[in-house]
Amino acid sequence: MQFASLTIDEEIHMDNVKQAAAFAAIKKARARLVTRHPFFGCLALGLELEESTVAQTLATDGTSIFYNVDFTLGLTIKQLASVIAHEVLHVAMKHHLRRGKRDPKQWNVAADYAINGILIKSGLFNLPDGGLFDKKYDDWGAEKIYADLPEPEEDQPDGPGGQPGPGDDDGEGEGEGEGDEGEGEGEGDGAGSGPAGKPEPVGEVWDAKSDEGKALSPSEVADVERQIDSGVQEAARAEKSIGEGSSDVTDGILKGLATIDLPWHEILKDYLLETSAQDYSWSNPNRRFVGQGLYLPGIETTPNGELVFAIDVSCSLDKEELENIAGHINEIVSAVQPLRTYVIYCDTTVKSPVVEFELGEDIELKYYHGGGTAFAPPFNWCLANDVQPSALVYFTDGYGSVGGWPALDEEPDYPVVWATSGRTPSFPDCDEFGEVIEI
Repeated sequence: MQFASLTIDEEIHMDNVKQAAAFAAIKKARARLVTRHPFFGCLALGLELEESTVAQTLATDGTSIFYNVDFTLGLTIKQLASVIAHEVLHVAMKHHLRRGKRDPKQWNVAADYAINGILIKSGLFNLPDGGLFDKKYDDWGAEKIYADLPEPEEDQPDGPGGQPGPGDDDGEGEGEGEGDEGEGEGEGDGAGSGPAGKPEPVGEVWDAKSDEGKALSPSEVADVERQIDSGVQEAARAEKSIGEGSSDVTDGILKGLATIDLPWHEILKDYLLETSAQDYSWSNPNRRFVGQGLYLPGIETTPNGELVFAIDVSCSLDKEELENIAGHINEIVSAVQPLRTYVIYCDTTVKSPVVEFELGEDIELKYYHGGGTAFAPPFNWCLANDVQPSALVYFTDGYGSVGGWPALDEEPDYPVVWATSGRTPSFPDCDEFGEVIEI
């Protein structure tokens, strides 16, 4: 039997019908989240919905949720709502900002492992079959999972792929009437088992981009991070205000977000940004509200103050570690915008000369092979040279004491961060001071 080919007009009509049906489905799935899981729904409402032929499934860049028409139409509304929740968690966990130089496909896999366990354990969602889930990765951050994963296969599909976890086994079709809610959705056998067969991509996370399609600058990343933190707290308050629903799950998610193992340089950058002068600027509008037609001022770091980086050269850091630290220091300085940055090398004394960098200059670190350890000299140098930094960051392995010989001429009254690769310095002869970040 032969079938007549569709005319061009008929094909266009079919495409239009499918596009309209997909858009209606994804809006219905988002509305389901708003009414039944307000935490996820509120965050989803902050993302634009955009049809995409590039996305194989659903994807997010932190600004929009991109959806593939055919993939969208192949899911039940419950599954589609679950994948939207998956994409929302990518944003809440800032996976679109944290990839760095990691392989995008492998980063997507690691980020999915970090997310899917949360969604599956909640018992609230029905993710499509065949995704990524491993109990081993419970409470692991994406960076830690990435480091644990084997090398990516050469035949991995192109593009940044992500795989939500196992399971919608309830056989539900497009109908999601009032009777489908109280049956413990997501409590099927997918909640405790790994995926059957080889996982296939059913969700993606893409790097955040500026309005011009370029990679975000460190200051723009910091601004977006603050907006996300604010949005997550607003969504949590919205859910709690209802008085019912999945607030216990939300509390667990917030706790998990608070314990994510962020890289040391991200923690340090956030800390230093909190100590730097900031202002609101109309030239840098808040991107979170632009999609809603609201142009509000964004946070802008004002060039100000001085930063001091002290480097313990008593065999604490090798050349490779210094090169890594130097790259991150430049990212941090670009975000914090100090007018001047000092780099002090020290073992038992300050190695001269202290190097001074003006705003906009690339910071390069030198390798010294020193002797013993004394922590006081950089602080004494600042005091003697009338340098009152916005913060002093001391890179060290921590093996040594503060306030012994040589003694501190005066305990610092500015923020101090001990960026240590070993242990926390001891304070036998003075009061303990400073924050500790493990490298």
